[in-house]
Amino acid sequence: MAGSRDIDLALTALGAHARPNPDRLAACRAHREKEVSEKLQEVEQLLGRGKASDAWTQLKKLDLHYAGVAAPKSIELAQKLYTEP
Repeated sequence: MAGSRDIDLALTALGAHARPNPDRLAACRAHREKEVSEKLQEVEQLLGRGKASDAWTQLKKLDLHYAGVAAPKSIELAQKLYTEP
């Protein structure tokens, strides 16, 4: 069980707001954007090769992993997949 000193340190740490590093944040965002872009391109390539089922599977995985970050392109691809025979 944590003592009062440990609890005090934990509460102090929670109350202190760390300042974000703008360069590190920008690098992280750029990395994520590149990952998402590559995954979307894979879905488009599968769709272009007539592999709609595989494209749909990849798109669902992408949306689960990145949530709404891939939108609006992921929505456009979902609409294409949904409307194709």
